[in-house]
Amino acid sequence: STASACYSLKTIEDVKEILGKHIEKFDKNIASFRSTFKEYERKSLRNHMDSVNALYTRCLQQLLRDSHLKIIAKQEPQMSLIKQAVEMYIHHCIHDLIFKYVGTIEATEDAVFNKITRSLQDIQQKDIGVKPEFSFNIPRAKRELGQLNICTSPQQKLICLWKVVQIIMQSPSQRVNMETICADDLLSVLLYLLVKTEIPNWMANL
Repeated sequence: STASACYSLKTIEDVKEILGKHIEKFDKNIASFRSTFKEYERKSLRNHMDSVNALYTRCLQQLLRDSHLKIIAKQEPQMSLIKQAVEMYIHHCIHDLIFKYVGTIEATEDAVFNKITRSLQDIQQKDIGVKPEFSFNIPRAKRELGQLNICTSPQQKLICLWKVVQIIMQSPSQRVNMETICADDLLSVLLYLLVKTEIPNWMANL
Protein backbone atom coordinates (compact mmCIF):
# COMPACT_ATOMS: atom_id res chain seq x y z
CA SER A 1 0.00 0.00 0.00
CA THR A 2 1.03 3.64 -0.38
CA ALA A 3 1.10 4.18 3.38
CA SER A 4 3.42 1.24 3.96
CA ALA A 5 5.72 2.25 1.10
CA CYS A 6 7.51 4.69 3.43
CA TYR A 7 8.84 1.77 5.40
CA SER A 8 9.69 -0.60 2.57
CA LEU A 9 13.31 0.41 1.99
CA LYS A 10 15.41 -2.23 3.72
CA THR A 11 18.36 -2.82 1.39
CA ILE A 12 20.62 -0.75 -0.84
CA GLU A 13 19.09 -2.57 -3.82
CA ASP A 14 15.68 -1.13 -2.86
CA VAL A 15 17.26 2.32 -2.71
CA LYS A 16 18.95 2.02 -6.11
CA GLU A 17 15.64 1.00 -7.67
CA ILE A 18 14.04 4.21 -6.39
CA LEU A 19 16.90 6.52 -7.41
CA GLY A 20 17.58 4.98 -10.82
CA LYS A 21 19.62 7.10 -13.25
CA HIS A 22 20.09 9.88 -10.67
CA ILE A 23 22.70 7.79 -8.86
CA GLU A 24 25.36 8.97 -11.35
CA LYS A 25 24.84 12.60 -10.27
CA PHE A 26 24.84 11.56 -6.62
CA ASP A 27 28.13 9.73 -7.09
CA LYS A 28 29.81 12.92 -8.33
CA ASN A 29 28.65 14.82 -5.24
CA ILE A 30 29.73 11.96 -2.99
CA ALA A 31 33.17 11.77 -4.63
CA SER A 32 33.62 15.48 -3.95
CA PHE A 33 32.53 14.97 -0.32
CA ARG A 34 34.96 12.09 0.16
CA SER A 35 37.84 14.15 -1.21
CA THR A 36 37.00 17.10 1.06
CA PHE A 37 36.52 14.82 4.07
CA LYS A 38 40.04 13.45 3.76
CA GLU A 39 41.43 17.00 3.61
CA TYR A 40 39.55 18.15 6.72
CA GLU A 41 39.28 14.88 8.64
CA ARG A 42 40.48 16.49 11.87
CA LYS A 43 37.53 18.88 12.03
CA SER A 44 34.83 18.46 14.69
CA LEU A 45 32.02 15.92 14.54
CA ARG A 46 29.53 18.80 14.36
CA ASN A 47 31.31 20.11 11.26
CA HIS A 48 31.14 16.70 9.56
CA MET A 49 27.46 16.32 10.48
CA ASP A 50 26.75 19.68 8.82
CA SER A 51 28.71 18.56 5.74
CA VAL A 52 26.69 15.34 5.47
CA ASN A 53 23.47 17.31 5.84
CA ALA A 54 24.58 19.69 3.08
CA LEU A 55 25.38 16.70 0.83
CA TYR A 56 21.92 15.24 1.50
CA THR A 57 20.22 18.57 0.70
CA ARG A 58 22.21 18.97 -2.53
CA CYS A 59 21.35 15.46 -3.73
CA LEU A 60 17.66 15.80 -2.81
CA GLN A 61 17.42 19.10 -4.69
CA GLN A 62 19.02 17.51 -7.76
CA LEU A 63 16.56 14.64 -7.59
CA LEU A 64 13.53 16.93 -7.38
CA ARG A 65 14.56 18.74 -10.56
CA ASP A 66 13.19 15.66 -12.31
CA SER A 67 9.68 16.76 -13.37
CA HIS A 68 8.24 13.25 -12.98
CA LEU A 69 9.61 12.84 -9.45
CA LYS A 70 8.50 16.36 -8.54
CA ILE A 71 4.90 15.37 -9.30
CA ILE A 72 5.22 12.11 -7.34
CA ALA A 73 6.79 13.96 -4.40
CA LYS A 74 3.64 16.04 -3.93
CA GLN A 75 2.20 12.99 -2.17
CA GLU A 76 3.59 12.98 1.37
CA PRO A 77 4.21 9.18 1.62
CA GLN A 78 6.13 9.22 -1.67
CA MET A 79 8.15 12.26 -0.61
CA SER A 80 9.10 10.43 2.59
CA LEU A 81 10.17 7.43 0.53
CA ILE A 82 12.34 9.59 -1.74
CA LYS A 83 14.00 11.31 1.24
CA GLN A 84 14.66 7.95 2.83
CA ALA A 85 16.24 6.63 -0.37
CA VAL A 86 18.54 9.64 -0.67
CA GLU A 87 19.57 9.41 2.98
CA MET A 88 20.25 5.66 2.83
CA TYR A 89 22.27 5.91 -0.37
CA ILE A 90 24.46 8.71 0.96
CA HIS A 91 25.08 6.92 4.25
CA HIS A 92 25.89 3.72 2.38
CA CYS A 93 28.48 5.48 0.21
CA ILE A 94 30.23 7.37 3.00
CA HIS A 95 29.80 4.78 5.75
CA ASP A 96 33.44 3.71 5.71
CA LEU A 97 34.66 7.29 6.26
CA ILE A 98 32.11 8.38 8.86
CA PHE A 99 31.99 5.16 10.87
CA LYS A 100 35.78 5.01 11.09
CA TYR A 101 35.85 8.64 12.23
CA VAL A 102 33.15 8.12 14.87
CA GLY A 103 34.87 4.91 15.97
CA THR A 104 38.05 6.88 16.63
CA ILE A 105 36.15 9.45 18.70
CA GLU A 106 34.37 6.76 20.73
CA ALA A 107 37.38 4.42 21.05
CA THR A 108 37.97 5.18 24.75
CA GLU A 109 34.29 4.73 25.65
CA ASP A 110 34.15 1.48 23.67
CA ALA A 111 37.27 0.18 25.43
CA VAL A 112 35.69 0.82 28.83
CA PHE A 113 32.43 -0.83 27.78
CA ASN A 114 34.24 -3.85 26.29
CA LYS A 115 36.16 -4.32 29.53
CA ILE A 116 32.84 -4.48 31.40
CA THR A 117 31.26 -6.97 28.98
CA ARG A 118 34.36 -9.20 29.04
CA SER A 119 34.14 -9.35 32.83
CA LEU A 120 30.54 -10.58 32.49
CA GLN A 121 31.16 -13.36 29.95
CA ASP A 122 30.42 -16.09 32.52
CA ILE A 123 27.00 -14.66 33.32
CA GLN A 124 24.07 -17.04 32.87
CA GLN A 125 20.55 -16.23 31.67
CA LYS A 126 19.06 -16.93 35.10
CA ASP A 127 21.52 -14.49 36.70
CA ILE A 128 19.82 -11.52 35.05
CA GLY A 129 16.27 -12.84 35.14
CA VAL A 130 15.86 -14.22 31.59
CA LYS A 131 12.77 -16.43 31.74
CA PRO A 132 13.06 -19.98 30.29
CA GLU A 133 10.45 -19.31 27.58
CA PHE A 134 12.77 -16.72 25.99
CA SER A 135 15.83 -18.99 25.84
CA PHE A 136 14.64 -20.70 22.66
CA ASN A 137 14.98 -17.54 20.54
CA ILE A 138 18.24 -16.19 21.98
CA PRO A 139 20.64 -17.94 19.51
CA ARG A 140 18.71 -16.54 16.51
CA ALA A 141 18.48 -13.09 18.09
CA LYS A 142 22.23 -13.16 18.77
CA ARG A 143 22.98 -14.03 15.12
CA GLU A 144 20.75 -11.19 13.93
CA LEU A 145 22.34 -8.68 16.31
CA GLY A 146 25.76 -9.81 15.07
CA GLN A 147 24.83 -8.28 11.68
CA LEU A 148 24.74 -4.75 13.13
CA ASN A 149 28.19 -3.71 11.89
CA ILE A 150 27.38 -4.88 8.37
CA CYS A 151 24.59 -2.28 8.17
CA THR A 152 25.72 0.87 6.38
CA SER A 153 22.96 3.32 7.37
CA PRO A 154 21.11 4.28 10.57
CA GLN A 155 17.89 3.02 8.94
CA GLN A 156 19.38 -0.43 8.38
CA LYS A 157 20.77 -0.53 11.92
CA LEU A 158 17.30 0.27 13.30
CA ILE A 159 15.80 -2.49 11.15
CA CYS A 160 18.41 -4.89 12.50
CA LEU A 161 17.56 -3.98 16.11
CA TRP A 162 13.84 -4.24 15.38
CA LYS A 163 14.35 -7.73 13.94
CA VAL A 164 16.14 -8.72 17.14
CA VAL A 165 13.14 -7.62 19.20
CA GLN A 166 10.75 -9.45 16.86
CA ILE A 167 12.79 -12.66 17.14
CA ILE A 168 12.81 -12.43 20.94
CA MET A 169 9.01 -12.08 20.94
CA GLN A 170 8.34 -15.03 18.62
CA SER A 171 6.59 -17.81 20.49
CA PRO A 172 8.30 -21.24 20.34
CA SER A 173 4.94 -22.85 21.08
CA GLN A 174 1.27 -21.98 21.31
CA ARG A 175 1.47 -22.38 25.09
CA VAL A 176 3.48 -19.18 25.48
CA ASN A 177 1.78 -15.86 24.76
CA MET A 178 4.68 -13.60 23.80
CA GLU A 179 2.31 -10.67 23.26
CA THR A 180 2.06 -10.32 27.03
CA ILE A 181 5.81 -9.75 27.37
CA CYS A 182 6.59 -6.92 29.77
CA ALA A 183 9.39 -4.37 29.53
CA ASP A 184 11.43 -6.06 32.27
CA ASP A 185 11.32 -9.41 30.42
CA LEU A 186 12.48 -7.81 27.17
CA LEU A 187 15.16 -5.76 28.94
CA SER A 188 16.70 -8.83 30.60
CA VAL A 189 17.00 -10.62 27.23
CA LEU A 190 18.47 -7.53 25.53
CA LEU A 191 20.97 -7.11 28.37
CA TYR A 192 22.04 -10.74 27.99
CA LEU A 193 22.47 -10.27 24.22
CA LEU A 194 24.43 -7.07 24.80
CA VAL A 195 26.94 -8.97 26.93
CA LYS A 196 27.12 -12.12 24.82
CA THR A 197 27.16 -10.66 21.29
CA GLU A 198 30.72 -9.70 20.40
CA ILE A 199 30.25 -6.20 19.02
CA PRO A 200 33.42 -4.21 19.88
CA ASN A 201 32.09 -0.77 18.98
CA TRP A 202 28.69 -0.33 20.65
CA MET A 203 29.33 3.33 21.48
CA ALA A 204 30.22 4.15 17.87
CA ASN A 205 27.03 2.40 16.70
CA LEU A 206 24.90 4.36 19.14
